Amino acid sequence: MDGGLSTWEMIALGAVAVIVIFLFVPGLKKIQEDSQKAEKDWKGVLLPLGAVVLFVILLISIVWRFEIFCLSIKPFHCS
Repeated sequence: MDGGLSTWEMIALGAVAVIVIFLFVPGLKKIQEDSQKAEKDWKGVLLPLGAVVLFVILLISIVWRFEIFCLSIKPFHCS
């Protein structure tokens, strides 16, 4: 055996996937209807998203400056 799924396992996995889809569809429809009625709050989305983007830029700049530092003096602890 090559370590893959056998035929009956693939059929069982497909059946489970179909059952899960049928269980979640009514809830997803209700969520979609409720979201269309809800008030739009873009500030609540954009503020955390902007904070994450700034944090990632900060981390990239810290790594970039450390790399420049390591290239300029070649200390023992820089690889």
